[in-house]
Amino acid sequence: MSVGSSANLSVAVPSPEEILAQIERILSSSSFRGSTPVQRLLRYLGRHAIEHPGETVKEYELATEGLGRSNEFDPRVDAVVRLTASRLRAKLAEYYLHDGADDAILLDIPKGVYVLDSSYRAARAELPARTETQQVATPAVHVFPWRRNLFSPWTLAAVLGLGCAMLTWQNMRLRSKAGPAGTTSHEAASTGVLSPHVEHLWRSLFPDRRQVSVVTSDANLLFLTDFMNRAASLDEYRAQGYPLNLIDRNVADLAVRQVMQEHMKTFLTTSQDSLGVADLASVMDRYRIPFKVIYARDARLAPDSEDNIVLLGNQMGNPWVELFNHKVNFVYEWNPQQKRAVLRNLSPKAGEKDVYAAKPGKSKSYATVVYAARPNGLGTVLMIGGTDATAVEVGTRFLTDETSIASLHQALGVDLAHPLPHFEVLLSARELTDIPYNFEIVAYRVLHP
Repeated sequence: MSVGSSANLSVAVPSPEEILAQIERILSSSSFRGSTPVQRLLRYLGRHAIEHPGETVKEYELATEGLGRSNEFDPRVDAVVRLTASRLRAKLAEYYLHDGADDAILLDIPKGVYVLDSSYRAARAELPARTETQQVATPAVHVFPWRRNLFSPWTLAAVLGLGCAMLTWQNMRLRSKAGPAGTTSHEAASTGVLSPHVEHLWRSLFPDRRQVSVVTSDANLLFLTDFMNRAASLDEYRAQGYPLNLIDRNVADLAVRQVMQEHMKTFLTTSQDSLGVADLASVMDRYRIPFKVIYARDARLAPDSEDNIVLLGNQMGNPWVELFNHKVNFVYEWNPQQKRAVLRNLSPKAGEKDVYAAKPGKSKSYATVVYAARPNGLGTVLMIGGTDATAVEVGTRFLTDETSIASLHQALGVDLAHPLPHFEVLLSARELTDIPYNFEIVAYRVLHP
């Protein structure tokens, strides 16, 4: 329950001193070392819970006072608070599964609000057992109009949100089992291991210090394109009547059309994108690279601008990658007959395949990481995609993994004294029992202007 809140049962809540001590205990654990934004957010929410019991915090306040963003912060175009809060929830769950398994005090941030809940672990266990003759009180149920229709679009959105939460938890659980081979740059910093190749990579990617726009996938579009059995073009995505005109042309059934029209009013991204952005945010925060996170539908990108951008996802969920498809060798294609994605190798080298296809039954997929210049040469584009949504998480882990980036330097023939050239990397990723994604470099290209 929230700090200082009341309840029907008389259950003691931790004191402010106990809450602060628990926060420091959590932040000193291995799960939280090196993750500065998450640490700052937990401390801020802890102070607010003590000073203003039960009151949620506004997103703008969290960004400016908690995370140190400027007063110009706009939550409509920058999702840093939502993503950091999501990362904090995952790290708290990870902590209580391992280092904090025996802690007496539990801290949590319920989904949908920015407030820190605290309770004693033993509080529920110490309640007297109910006898068979005791009557069970019926909990209060909030009735909303949309509940009258079981298959309403809001129900569909809730189911999708629950699915994303389950995927996030699963990825977090698998990450907790990963060994030293999957150490990211910020994890390496916490263990005293230097990450010179990761640092050299990120210094090379964005040397001008201009703000980086990280554009996430549109999970609603993924749902629609899967239904259409084809990718939407960038022109269709940017059209005046999107998404209604696209739905009207591709959905014949009136009832289905109405549900999809309501569903497309929501704004969702994938759990893999959320985890990927959290990894990117940590490394960019470490190297003082300014950035903002933009949902694909809110992006307004021009091919000849000077902005630095990161595009997450493939054509099915992020049509903005179409602007730079002419730069890549491993091109994303959707096979409507087999209903699966492939990466076509436009110029195969010796030992390479013409086509790389995901193998769902074998938990194998392919990711691509492309580092290229904007057409006018004044900005940088970093694209992380592949055959499926998994590719985003694989690609971002690759970009923050010291061993992998050292291998990339060796493949490109570049030492730490020279900047990295523009490149394209094809990664093979396989999910194993004890490692989230065991990836390796399959092929690479040096890109020329």
